[in-house]
Amino acid sequence: MDYVDLLQIHRWDYTTPIEETLEALDEVVKAGKARYIGASSMHARQFARRWRSSSRTAGRASSPCRITTT
Repeated sequence: MDYVDLLQIHRWDYTTPIEETLEALDEVVKAGKARYIGASSMHARQFARRWRSSSRTAGRASSPCRITTT
């Protein structure tokens, strides 16, 4: 396998700076190892707000959505 379609972080990590997490995710996408990134177990707006405010990812498109199952 050359890449995964979606790489997700599972939940908010309060011990790791969000900049570090977003930078790592961005590098995975730039290296062609993942096509998309996502997050679960957190609010889409929480992730999207950090994505937009990050100096590393500022200006890059994001498409937050929330999918729930019953």
